Amino acid sequence: MPADYDSFLLAQGLRTNKSDIWHIYIFRSGATMSLHARSCVSGVFGRRIPILVSIRSGLRLRQQHHQQYIRHTWKRHNSSSHIPLSSHEDITRQHQIRSSLESIIYESSNKPLPEISLNDLLKFNTATKHNKELMILQNANETVMDMLTLIATRLKVFRQLPYIVVLNPNIAEIYDAYLETLKVLLEFVASVQGDDSKLQLDSFKLSSLEQNERLIGVLQKSIDIHTDNLTVLSKGFEEIAPLNLFNGAEFLDNHLKERIMMRLVANHHMSLSAQLAPLSNSDIDSGALRSIGVVDKKLDVMQVIRESIDFVNGMCLLKYDERVKVQVETFIIKSDGTTTFTKYEPQLNVDGIDAEVFFPFIPSHLEYVLNEVFKNSARALIESQSLAPIQITLVAKDYQNLKENEHLDTVLEIRISDKGGGIPPEAMERLFEYSFTTFDSEEAGDSYKTLNNIGGNGAVNIIAGMGYGLPLSRIYVELFGGDLDVQTIYGHGTDVYIRLRGPDASLLK
Repeated sequence: MPADYDSFLLAQGLRTNKSDIWHIYIFRSGATMSLHARSCVSGVFGRRIPILVSIRSGLRLRQQHHQQYIRHTWKRHNSSSHIPLSSHEDITRQHQIRSSLESIIYESSNKPLPEISLNDLLKFNTATKHNKELMILQNANETVMDMLTLIATRLKVFRQLPYIVVLNPNIAEIYDAYLETLKVLLEFVASVQGDDSKLQLDSFKLSSLEQNERLIGVLQKSIDIHTDNLTVLSKGFEEIAPLNLFNGAEFLDNHLKERIMMRLVANHHMSLSAQLAPLSNSDIDSGALRSIGVVDKKLDVMQVIRESIDFVNGMCLLKYDERVKVQVETFIIKSDGTTTFTKYEPQLNVDGIDAEVFFPFIPSHLEYVLNEVFKNSARALIESQSLAPIQITLVAKDYQNLKENEHLDTVLEIRISDKGGGIPPEAMERLFEYSFTTFDSEEAGDSYKTLNNIGGNGAVNIIAGMGYGLPLSRIYVELFGGDLDVQTIYGHGTDVYIRLRGPDASLLK
């Protein structure tokens, strides 16, 4: 076997000596045939059949495999479409989709990614007069275009990966999920367009609330396709990481950010539609909505902290048979410059303590970040046998008593401190690396499986082990211009600083 076998094969045939012959293996997984280099095999993927292919044949196989993969995906999922079609309609619309697929991916992926801000999500809140149907349909049309751009961009990026990477069964499963999501969305577009012509996305518009109800079903199906596939993604990148073929950290940063954006766009429209459905235009004008889509205009931060602490302590009881104590300090800066200070322990029901902290934000995002940070602090305290509490400090501006037309950038500062012995220097350097973890799941045994629980935001919350908690938390925080920083003194403890940026307070009235 030549010494540069791996470099040749994993560089997708960049060497052009047509006399070179290399071993490639075919693996069968379910109904999908895929090629895998022998050097990538980290376990038994399936029955393997050794064959010989030349470099030139390998390049042809690459092109053919992409075409066959797309055809296989359409065929496999065609019978499960949620849109009832007659045989003739089915054939016609499938032809529309297939004939338009490559041009749609190319055109949509070359558009700039949607710029999603909290101010943009709250845009309907400031109108003096509201028309419920127009609001829903305008947001629906924007949602379809944003989803197409995000999905097509991911497909384009996957296709630019080294081919052997996409052939990894776990990476291929994620790629398959995006293809299926695009199929579901394009079937909906074709059904709304309603003619036999090629799909015209630039002129596509929803025109009725009945169509919006169907779109909600499409969006929910799209979210379901990608639910809980982070473990699949993690496993795939763990398998290909030793090959050092591309910048995996950069890929994952962008992939996870766009995955969050895709779920955010879909959930926002579904929530907005559900909120507006029972209301009249006059109800909306009077400010009857507490939340606008996924944005809670008056999120009770203390309530989120209580729920997160209960969740983490529940996990600690299962694994360690212990709980951690928590103390909270709040500083509310009033418009006149004065500050209200409160200190209390949230697990105690203390009467007469005014510890209200409100902040306009997305509850599930804050919940995810707090869960991850609290889990790390709780584990450090318990394993170091420290009896000190987790100390939480909140600093926020009072944005609820602004004058007319007064603007205020809402900001929430959070510091989470523990005296759990700090982070070793060698671990601190890798703290935000994907798949880096100091937790030994094999040592934990069956209790590790018990700790794989679903949090209130629908995302998998694992007390330790996968290594995506802090990197993903940073993406959530930075999505709207915030910051997440970690400082530690090894042998003493760790401080986590979270700065969340909310919307302009003038949009909340």
